[in-house]
Amino acid sequence: MKLNLGAGNDQAEGFVRVDRAGRPDVFCDVMSLPFRGGVFKIIKAHHILEHIPRESLIPLMNECWRLLRYGGEMDIEVPIFPSEGAMADPTHVSFFVSSTFDYFVRGGKFDDHRELYGIKPWLLQRRERLGFNDILGVTLEKVS
Repeated sequence: MKLNLGAGNDQAEGFVRVDRAGRPDVFCDVMSLPFRGGVFKIIKAHHILEHIPRESLIPLMNECWRLLRYGGEMDIEVPIFPSEGAMADPTHVSFFVSSTFDYFVRGGKFDDHRELYGIKPWLLQRRERLGFNDILGVTLEKVS
């Protein structure tokens, strides 16, 4: 199974679409996902994390970790701060730089912080700039 968080009107085939707007399959807030753990192979989170309050980012990432099977991947796209796209949208409440996701990676430079903050461990599979260098694409793999 594959999950699309904050899907809105995205009709990507093969995904269970979750949102509180648009035409999702499951109408709910991404902070209260009604799925059992370990069932998803992929979680797509394109242009949703910037709408999540900063203090809720770790709990949401840990929830995504719970929902994925081991070896499953989370595919993330967020606007990069201080791009116009990151700053212009009045609904953006969290901002990201390339090193933000280093806090989520096991064995990374912020591993001691990851453990202190209670962040579940991920393996960084991909980090690249997309669009006109204003979007950050990240793929994280769930590890034990």
